[in-house]
Amino acid sequence: TAGGTVVLEADGGITLASNGTITTTGNQAAAAGEIFVHNIATAGGDITLGTVITAKGGATNAAASDGAVVTVLNENGAIAVNSTIDVSKGAALGADGAIQLKATGDITDGASGLLKGNAEGQLLAHSSAGSVVLNLTAGHQMGTVSLETGTTGAAGTITYYDSDGLTLAT
Repeated sequence: TAGGTVVLEADGGITLASNGTITTTGNQAAAAGEIFVHNIATAGGDITLGTVITAKGGATNAAASDGAVVTVLNENGAIAVNSTIDVSKGAALGADGAIQLKATGDITDGASGLLKGNAEGQLLAHSSAGSVVLNLTAGHQMGTVSLETGTTGAAGTITYYDSDGLTLAT
């Protein structure tokens, strides 16, 4: 059975505290469910991900045991990744998923903010008016990353640390 879909939307900031988890892992040979976290922009506010988000494929070795897509969209603020987001495949025949982060403010990670989707996992991080600073000391675990800032007239810094092989995409 495929994992269920989770949608969290607010008109303002969203804080996921460290006292729980969001898990959409697939059962046996099934794919994980997608996760969408969204500040719809009417009211400003940051999105703080302080809880583990797991969207891994099922553990049975089948082509369908894929990791899911986790999308975090903040149309009026920053994104802080303070806990692990894992979109890894569940078994050797599956495929890693994707993590998509887009904000009008900075996109940053904390000391426990691991982004995990190795070896095929894809990361897109785009800040339209801030910086992308994903500099976890131990390094993230993504296969391909695409990083962008859309700042004009101000510095738009990009910093990314990865722990192993990495492909940069446009």
